[in-house]
Amino acid sequence: MKTQLLTLLAAGITFATAPAAHAQAAADNWPAKPIRWIVPFPPGGAMDAIARTLGEKAGKALGQPFVIENKPGWGGFFGADFVAKAPADG
Repeated sequence: MKTQLLTLLAAGITFATAPAAHAQAAADNWPAKPIRWIVPFPPGGAMDAIARTLGEKAGKALGQPFVIENKPGWGGFFGADFVAKAPADG
């Protein structure tokens, strides 16, 4: 009885951790392409400078370049709208 319980417990742990191991293997390949970062304010401003500085550091850490795109207008609405309507990339 005790052996059966331990076997069931071991099988449950194995099946519970298998998806996490698969997700980790998929995450090892991320990001596989350059990352687009939309800044909803005009170039040359404080937000643009911050995004470019952080993008450079994050790009080095992740091994992919960050492409900063400025979509200014209407207090950030145009940039947010652009992101909301962008196709999903996974």
